[in-house]
Amino acid sequence: MCNSNIVKISELKKGDVLLFSHTDEWHSKLISLLTNSPISHASMSYYNCTEIVEEVPPCASVNSLIESAKGRQVTVMRFDRNDLDMVPVLKIAEKYYNNKEPYVPKDSLYMMIVYILITKIPLPVILQKLLIPIIRCVVASIIKYIDEKNFEGKHPMICSQFVYRCYEEAGDEYKLIIDGFGKEETILSQVQEYINKNTSSLENKLATNINAIDVKEEDLLIEEEVILKKIYEALEKQVDSNSIGLTQELDEEFVVAIHEFCAVMLHLHNPKSNEILLNKTEKALNSVAIDSIMDVEEYFVFPCDFLNKCTNLINIGILENQ
Repeated sequence: MCNSNIVKISELKKGDVLLFSHTDEWHSKLISLLTNSPISHASMSYYNCTEIVEEVPPCASVNSLIESAKGRQVTVMRFDRNDLDMVPVLKIAEKYYNNKEPYVPKDSLYMMIVYILITKIPLPVILQKLLIPIIRCVVASIIKYIDEKNFEGKHPMICSQFVYRCYEEAGDEYKLIIDGFGKEETILSQVQEYINKNTSSLENKLATNINAIDVKEEDLLIEEEVILKKIYEALEKQVDSNSIGLTQELDEEFVVAIHEFCAVMLHLHNPKSNEILLNKTEKALNSVAIDSIMDVEEYFVFPCDFLNKCTNLINIGILENQ
């Protein structure tokens, strides 16, 4: 999907999707490793081609393209319908910008965990255990964010979700088509299967509602960079060994953490959703939280998907160096 054509800023069109290469920060490198892509951020060209509109901490913003692109390669993707006016897409972006729609708390860690939920890379138990404190940190951060009522009337998003929603809300003819979503077994589906098969051991360990999640102050005090470096090194070995397939063994503590993460993820994006997080039948225990998010495409769209999987975006080339 590489295109070596050089694109000048003056050649950008309204609504062009701009994909930024990763930085040297551990979370950015981890996302790049997990996605097997150099891309770690997405934004859009705004009304003026020298500006971009994007979801970045703390909220949706309009920023200088030249400043944002410093030290990073930017790939330009263009919607394939030349007959459509792109102003409706930017009107949605403008609405989010004016409403100061917030970025998801612990954004980079959140994005990394969400991608892990759908990864094809097997996660050995030792790696699952490394991920647990990161997951708990994000869960604790989001619960604190919810308790402080920081997002009432808002719609927290990550960068790629922002782009996806701007196109989707502009109308059916603008919807970005992501190829292959939901067609393969994932860590998330394996966790759900594990819960189904282990009712007796998990029934009293899985939170039944978001208020039942046990959050500790120390969950917020982890050595983030140290843990991310260890996770990166462990994942790199998996990638280097060309290991692709299903995770063979799940750690129970990891399963509990994933259930709680899905619970706060669901509440963050849909605060009016049913608060019952577990469903027990005569045959099995089921995580309602996992079921409720599994088929929502926008939650699992990543910047690299616009480059590799979006069938109605065209790779125009690389933005000229500034």
